[in-house]
Amino acid sequence: MSEKYDIESFINQVITTIKDNLSAKVNEINSEKFDTIRIENIPGEAFFDDVNQQVFNKDSFIYYTIVNIDTETVGGTTKMEVTLAVSVILSDTGETGMLSKMLRYSRCLREIIQSNFKKSASTSPLRISEFVPADVELSQGGGFKISGIQIKTFITG
Repeated sequence: MSEKYDIESFINQVITTIKDNLSAKVNEINSEKFDTIRIENIPGEAFFDDVNQQVFNKDSFIYYTIVNIDTETVGGTTKMEVTLAVSVILSDTGETGMLSKMLRYSRCLREIIQSNFKKSASTSPLRISEFVPADVELSQGGGFKISGIQIKTFITG
Protein backbone atom coordinates (compact mmCIF):
# COMPACT_ATOMS: atom_id res chain seq x y z
CA MET A 1 0.00 0.00 0.00
CA SER A 2 1.41 3.40 -0.94
CA GLU A 3 1.69 6.19 1.57
CA LYS A 4 -1.09 8.76 1.43
CA TYR A 5 0.09 12.27 0.52
CA ASP A 6 -0.89 14.55 3.38
CA ILE A 7 0.23 17.74 5.12
CA GLU A 8 3.19 15.98 6.72
CA SER A 9 4.27 14.64 3.30
CA PHE A 10 4.00 18.17 1.85
CA ILE A 11 6.16 19.65 4.64
CA ASN A 12 8.77 16.91 4.29
CA GLN A 13 8.91 17.42 0.51
CA VAL A 14 9.35 21.20 0.85
CA ILE A 15 12.03 21.00 3.54
CA THR A 16 13.97 18.24 1.75
CA THR A 17 13.87 20.30 -1.45
CA ILE A 18 15.28 23.34 0.38
CA LYS A 19 17.99 21.35 2.19
CA ASP A 20 19.08 19.68 -1.06
CA ASN A 21 19.38 22.95 -2.99
CA LEU A 22 20.20 25.76 -0.56
CA SER A 23 23.99 25.62 -0.78
CA ALA A 24 24.01 25.84 -4.60
CA LYS A 25 21.48 28.68 -4.60
CA VAL A 26 23.45 30.63 -1.97
CA ASN A 27 26.60 30.26 -4.09
CA GLU A 28 24.71 31.33 -7.22
CA ILE A 29 23.37 34.51 -5.62
CA ASN A 30 26.72 35.37 -3.99
CA SER A 31 28.42 35.00 -7.40
CA GLU A 32 25.78 37.13 -9.11
CA LYS A 33 26.10 40.10 -6.73
CA PHE A 34 29.10 42.37 -7.04
CA ASP A 35 29.37 43.61 -3.47
CA THR A 36 30.81 42.59 -0.13
CA ILE A 37 27.53 41.28 1.30
CA ARG A 38 27.61 37.50 1.50
CA ILE A 39 25.03 35.04 2.68
CA GLU A 40 26.05 31.69 4.12
CA ASN A 41 24.64 28.24 3.65
CA ILE A 42 22.43 27.08 6.52
CA PRO A 43 23.16 23.40 7.22
CA GLY A 44 20.43 20.79 7.45
CA GLU A 45 20.86 20.43 11.20
CA ALA A 46 19.82 24.08 11.58
CA PHE A 47 16.25 23.48 10.32
CA PHE A 48 13.62 23.50 13.08
CA ASP A 49 9.87 23.08 13.38
CA ASP A 50 9.95 24.11 17.03
CA VAL A 51 11.67 27.02 18.72
CA ASN A 52 13.53 25.56 21.69
CA GLN A 53 16.71 26.11 23.67
CA GLN A 54 18.81 24.47 20.92
CA VAL A 55 17.79 27.25 18.53
CA PHE A 56 19.16 30.03 20.74
CA ASN A 57 22.68 28.67 20.31
CA LYS A 58 22.54 29.19 16.53
CA ASP A 59 23.59 32.32 14.66
CA SER A 60 21.35 31.33 11.77
CA PHE A 61 18.59 28.79 11.34
CA ILE A 62 15.50 27.98 9.32
CA TYR A 63 12.18 27.73 11.12
CA TYR A 64 9.15 26.25 9.41
CA THR A 65 5.56 25.96 10.57
CA ILE A 66 2.01 25.60 9.35
CA VAL A 67 0.36 29.02 9.30
CA ASN A 68 -3.13 27.99 8.26
CA ILE A 69 -5.23 24.98 7.29
CA ASP A 70 -8.70 25.39 5.79
CA THR A 71 -10.65 22.24 4.97
CA GLU A 72 -13.69 21.53 2.85
CA THR A 73 -15.25 18.09 2.66
CA VAL A 74 -17.57 17.10 -0.15
CA GLY A 75 -18.75 13.52 -0.15
CA GLY A 76 -15.80 11.36 0.78
CA THR A 77 -13.14 13.82 -0.40
CA THR A 78 -11.47 16.46 1.72
CA LYS A 79 -9.71 19.42 0.15
CA MET A 80 -7.27 21.25 2.42
CA GLU A 81 -5.78 24.65 1.72
CA VAL A 82 -2.43 24.58 3.54
CA THR A 83 -0.11 27.53 4.14
CA LEU A 84 3.45 26.72 5.21
CA ALA A 85 5.86 29.44 6.36
CA VAL A 86 9.59 28.88 5.91
CA SER A 87 11.70 31.53 7.63
CA VAL A 88 15.39 32.32 7.72
CA ILE A 89 16.37 33.74 11.09
CA LEU A 90 19.74 35.39 11.70
CA SER A 91 21.26 36.85 14.86
CA ASP A 92 21.10 40.62 14.62
CA THR A 93 24.77 41.53 14.69
CA GLY A 94 24.13 45.17 13.86
CA GLU A 95 26.27 44.93 10.75
CA THR A 96 25.35 46.89 7.65
CA GLY A 97 23.71 45.04 4.81
CA MET A 98 21.33 42.95 6.94
CA LEU A 99 18.32 43.99 4.84
CA SER A 100 20.09 42.83 1.68
CA LYS A 101 21.02 39.54 3.34
CA MET A 102 17.45 38.91 4.42
CA LEU A 103 16.10 39.72 0.96
CA ARG A 104 18.66 37.37 -0.61
CA TYR A 105 17.68 34.53 1.71
CA SER A 106 13.99 35.03 0.85
CA ARG A 107 14.91 34.97 -2.82
CA CYS A 108 16.87 31.74 -2.29
CA LEU A 109 13.89 30.03 -0.73
CA ARG A 110 11.46 31.27 -3.38
CA GLU A 111 13.67 30.29 -6.32
CA ILE A 112 14.44 26.86 -4.86
CA ILE A 113 10.77 26.03 -4.50
CA GLN A 114 9.84 27.52 -7.88
CA SER A 115 12.44 25.57 -9.80
CA ASN A 116 12.73 22.30 -7.86
CA PHE A 117 9.41 21.43 -6.29
CA LYS A 118 7.79 18.44 -7.89
CA LYS A 119 4.03 18.75 -8.01
CA SER A 120 2.19 15.77 -6.63
CA ALA A 121 -1.04 14.43 -8.05
CA SER A 122 -2.53 15.29 -4.65
CA THR A 123 -1.51 18.98 -4.64
CA SER A 124 -2.40 22.05 -6.67
CA PRO A 125 0.19 24.43 -8.11
CA LEU A 126 1.98 26.35 -5.37
CA ARG A 127 1.44 30.01 -4.57
CA ILE A 128 4.55 31.53 -3.05
CA SER A 129 4.79 34.91 -1.36
CA GLU A 130 7.71 36.50 0.42
CA PHE A 131 7.24 38.30 3.69
CA VAL A 132 8.88 41.56 4.62
CA PRO A 133 12.12 41.21 6.62
CA ALA A 134 11.53 42.11 10.25
CA ASP A 135 13.17 42.35 13.65
CA VAL A 136 12.30 39.71 16.25
CA GLU A 137 13.07 39.69 19.96
CA LEU A 138 12.87 36.18 21.41
CA SER A 139 11.88 35.60 25.03
CA GLN A 140 15.31 34.12 25.75
CA GLY A 141 16.90 37.45 24.87
CA GLY A 142 18.84 38.49 21.84
CA GLY A 143 17.65 40.14 18.68
CA PHE A 144 17.12 38.38 15.40
CA LYS A 145 16.24 39.26 11.83
CA ILE A 146 13.63 37.19 10.02
CA SER A 147 12.55 36.86 6.40
CA GLY A 148 11.18 34.08 4.29
CA ILE A 149 8.31 32.76 2.27
CA GLN A 150 4.82 31.41 2.63
CA ILE A 151 3.80 28.52 0.41
CA LYS A 152 0.14 27.86 -0.20
CA THR A 153 -1.28 24.76 -1.86
CA PHE A 154 -4.37 22.58 -1.89
CA ILE A 155 -4.07 18.95 -0.88
CA THR A 156 -6.86 16.59 -1.78
CA GLY A 157 -7.34 13.30 -0.06
